[in-house]
Amino acid sequence: MQLPELLPQVYNLILQEGAFSPEGLDDSAKKLVIDLIRQAAEKKKVVRTPEYIVDHAIVDVSAALGTGRAAIERTLLKDIAAGKNVDFHPQYYRWLSDRLLEGFTDGWSRLDDVDFNAPDHTARSVMEANIFRFSAAKGSAGARELNTIFRASKNFSDFKINAESLLDNYDDNWLRTEFNHAVATAQNSSNYFGQIQDSDLFPIWEYHTVGDDKVRDGHKAINGKRFRFDDPVWNTIYPPNGFGCRCEVIKHASSGTPLDNGAEAVAELDAAGDLEQMRKGRFDVNRAVAGTVYDENLFYLEGFDEREFTPAVNGLPLFSKLTRLKKRKIVDRDSESANTWYDSQVNQNDLDDNNKVRMVDYNNRPIEMARAIMDEDNFDLVNDVPSILNKPDEVYLRKITDKKIAYEYFKFFQGEALSVKVEVENGKPHTLLEIARRQSEIDDARKGLVIFSK
Repeated sequence: MQLPELLPQVYNLILQEGAFSPEGLDDSAKKLVIDLIRQAAEKKKVVRTPEYIVDHAIVDVSAALGTGRAAIERTLLKDIAAGKNVDFHPQYYRWLSDRLLEGFTDGWSRLDDVDFNAPDHTARSVMEANIFRFSAAKGSAGARELNTIFRASKNFSDFKINAESLLDNYDDNWLRTEFNHAVATAQNSSNYFGQIQDSDLFPIWEYHTVGDDKVRDGHKAINGKRFRFDDPVWNTIYPPNGFGCRCEVIKHASSGTPLDNGAEAVAELDAAGDLEQMRKGRFDVNRAVAGTVYDENLFYLEGFDEREFTPAVNGLPLFSKLTRLKKRKIVDRDSESANTWYDSQVNQNDLDDNNKVRMVDYNNRPIEMARAIMDEDNFDLVNDVPSILNKPDEVYLRKITDKKIAYEYFKFFQGEALSVKVEVENGKPHTLLEIARRQSEIDDARKGLVIFSK
């Protein structure tokens, strides 16, 4: 079957989501068609621009946002004009994610003071994953919009002038609001977990505004209201409750003071018009519990999906092009020696469980590995697991479900790659699922959004 004959079926598949089932195609032809379908579907994705309030600053972000902006914009415009990275620009994505992660990390205050059993670690991990994916979607949307501007421009000088307004919004006005939101979400999420930990001594929580003339009317209406820490109202009103929201929650010991009614507080928010705005902006949730910084339904690119990103899309070389790879030192192990190694790892990193070990990755994520993961196919690989996690060459992120994400860590050697797959869900530990050795089709396994590379 020739390509011209396939086009009507390909088109129908895109419209009908799965109706394409051609006969007489070999595997390579089917793969070509699937790639064509995926590319066509990517082109159909809608770019969405935000509607932000930009005058409610939490911190002065000028220095942080200005770092490297001129250089990345020069590269971005030059590449778009040359027809490179017009759907996704990996360097631009990394610049955006670095800025937002800087704000998020600065805002989270508790990590140095809690052990690896605290919920902060998984919450921080899934929120950082959300920031990576948000940055990638934004970077992709920006590249596509710039490509549209370039095609309508007379020449490169005209393109630079026409792109100025878009870049001012993407890389300053909107990014400023997104940075402040990352700070506010991290601060309040960190506070939330600390307050939960102290709830036996301080079970009363109070909603508190900063008290100036920029505070929203609805937030003023619930300022000073007190509820028990486990009142369901906190699932709706725990701050931040809008872009630029500077509210916080203060903890108190028990007292004889009557508590406020949560339903009435929500009604006051509604009467002031703020509840509708919260719902519109997806702020009617407790972000610490939800594990999100930016709601996916408000991503710049509708339907963003990083799961099939290749090394080329991520701006990385193929495995065959990697140089200076070391030869792996193989440790021959059988079941007995593998279990001996495992026993040497227990009772570390705050975990007391003889059937699990906890290792720490390059970003201080605590990762649990069950004894049952070991089998005859990976006995001689277990020795490498701590190094793969702590000193990886690449790490890929893939969203599995709305609540679950996967990290895959790679370490490259002469003629082979070792990988470790980890999954995490907010409120649950990072769990090691797979240890693998790959000596062929290595690039096919390097799928997802790169969040770390050496």
